[in-house]
Amino acid sequence: MDAAPDHDVAVVIVNYNSAALTLRAVESVFAKTVDMTDVHIHIVDNASPDGGAAILRDAIEDRGWRGRVTLYAETRNHGFGRGNNVALSAIAARAPRPTKALCLNPDACLQNDVIAILADRLGAHPDVAVVGGAMTDENGDVAIAAFRFPHLAGVFGDAVNFGPISRRFARWRTPIEPAPEAACEVDWVTGAVFMARLDAIEGVGFFDPNYFLYFEEVDLMKAVRAKGWRVLHAPEAVVEHIGGAITAQNAERARRPAYWYDSWTWYFLSNHGRLYTAIASLLWLTGAAMDAVISTLRRRAPGYPKRFFRDFLAISARRQLGGGPGDPRSAPEDRS
Repeated sequence: MDAAPDHDVAVVIVNYNSAALTLRAVESVFAKTVDMTDVHIHIVDNASPDGGAAILRDAIEDRGWRGRVTLYAETRNHGFGRGNNVALSAIAARAPRPTKALCLNPDACLQNDVIAILADRLGAHPDVAVVGGAMTDENGDVAIAAFRFPHLAGVFGDAVNFGPISRRFARWRTPIEPAPEAACEVDWVTGAVFMARLDAIEGVGFFDPNYFLYFEEVDLMKAVRAKGWRVLHAPEAVVEHIGGAITAQNAERARRPAYWYDSWTWYFLSNHGRLYTAIASLLWLTGAAMDAVISTLRRRAPGYPKRFFRDFLAISARRQLGGGPGDPRSAPEDRS
């Protein structure tokens, strides 16, 4: 790991089997950031089996990025949150250290000077811990990047997937639609790109290590808001995001991996307790069952993922009965 000069903004990218996308993300930071003197990039390679660490190390040397990009070549796959924590903990230990960290997905590409825009927002609002930007897909269409915290009514409204019923629950549903066109306060912003005050997220222990992938940014922003901080959405900062490029979850009704259900369950268990989690589960199952009936009558595919009922009962329900993935009585499951 190379030593880096002092910088005020640390960009953190976690790579897993996506070296080409990671390099594209790094190039977009260099291309779109007008003043790079206060910016340093930290790449965490999560033990990519495709040789990602070597590819990235060679690229840093060949492209003259030494001193501007630091690589952390890990020997196990930590997942997203713990992967970010590797770099964030190292950054926080520096003296002097940066005041801000930009977490950027490897499949996200800056479209304008995102770093300056988000840093200016943090500078203008000393009570804001996290600010996120807007996202577009590869076709330039606006994607949802601002959200509400998961709510019981929203869980049911999302699961039913039937317009007349779902609209009744619109104000509780997790995605904020349509996407806000002006800067506003929200519950949480997409983990694909957000800038945080280092002190604020260090104050809550960075990302909860009990998450492997999914819901970790929701949990992080819930934790900082509980400390009295605010979260902002700043749509003037724009990134292009290739949805599902890393997780292969962009296919229609793709089956969700076990860690998605793990994370959903742990988010509710750790933030709301077992009774609330059980009610949320019942509402989700009920809404999905209604979706199945309505979809059959309307001769269309249901909105829930493939093998949903079987996977939910096998993973989430079992976790609730026997202890969640983050239960303090047991260590997080190793998926490396």
